[in-house]
Amino acid sequence: MSKMSELLIEVEETEKHVSDLLGGDKIRAAILRVPESAREYPQNTWEHYWRLCLSVVDAAGTLASRDKLLMTYRDKSKSASVEDVIKKYYDGDPEKVKSARIDAATSFWRAIDQVNHFACEHDLNQVSAMTLLGLLEDEKARRKFRHHIRHHIKTRHPPFELDELPVRDFRKNHESR
Repeated sequence: MSKMSELLIEVEETEKHVSDLLGGDKIRAAILRVPESAREYPQNTWEHYWRLCLSVVDAAGTLASRDKLLMTYRDKSKSASVEDVIKKYYDGDPEKVKSARIDAATSFWRAIDQVNHFACEHDLNQVSAMTLLGLLEDEKARRKFRHHIRHHIKTRHPPFELDELPVRDFRKNHESR
């Protein structure tokens, strides 16, 4: 039996990716890498990953709304339009709005960290927080992200990097032509 066929049998039986190819006194090994297109993730992790992605989108939405509220309040010509909101939800104290904005930023970075931790554990590239923050600044973009993420949860789509979602899924559907 050839060394290559022994290697294939060992890979099938043990699911190991390292094996001695040449034999002899010296330990010589080759690392077999599964191409990314063929890599499989346990299905029970797929939904968890996409739910983590949803938490990033939601945290970005909260952060964007607090930013918008603060910017509007600081603009003298528009501050009157948000004073009722600040009175109702923040006891009329702009410092509480600032504090809520800091909490929202912390939540966003924590959600990004959770997605990146998952990515490291499952051999995915980490997402760029700054890219996502730019992509998720707009409500329409967040709506699209949520729609596609929920679709991936429903269809049990394998995970891929969240910042690639617009490139992969925001194209026009081929069926609509």
